Amino acid sequence: MSGSLLFEKKKESLLEVCAHLGYQTVKSANTLVPIMIAQHEALFLPPSKKQHAIEHFVKTCDEIALQNTHIENSDLSMQINRHLNKKSFVILVGDFLGDFDFSVLAKRHDIHLIMIRDSFEENPIVLGEGEFIDPESGESATFYFGERARDAYATRYQENDARLIKHLHRLGISYEKVLS
Repeated sequence: MSGSLLFEKKKESLLEVCAHLGYQTVKSANTLVPIMIAQHEALFLPPSKKQHAIEHFVKTCDEIALQNTHIENSDLSMQINRHLNKKSFVILVGDFLGDFDFSVLAKRHDIHLIMIRDSFEENPIVLGEGEFIDPESGESATFYFGERARDAYATRYQENDARLIKHLHRLGISYEKVLS
């Protein structure tokens, strides 16, 4: 759970994916073990096979304040490994912007990654002049988003995804993207 999920409808997409995964987990008689990680804090909800746990999980995700949060990679691995005592099937849901190292998790767990992205991030358009609010810091600034800025933005996202996907392939981690 990071501030970058505040971009457009990414948080709503994340909540929808989590709800679908939760319902499928309970329907297949598996135990749902929800863990939400925001910056240096992790919220662990009790393991459950009941539908009300999914509703509580999604509501809790929705209520987490995302501004001023950035997840440190070491925190992610450490928090998950600390909470899961045995080998598990772990589904990580987020936008995964930045550098992440899943090698520690992949040694102990089977992992599937779901990247939540906004269609603008995948295919940015020229916007002209406007105001930008940084979802990580909450600060605002005036910007001009012309062709060069669009191209640089698209290149940065493509490079992020290329690094991430190369890393996932090397570790044998399956993944998919969900566009909002």
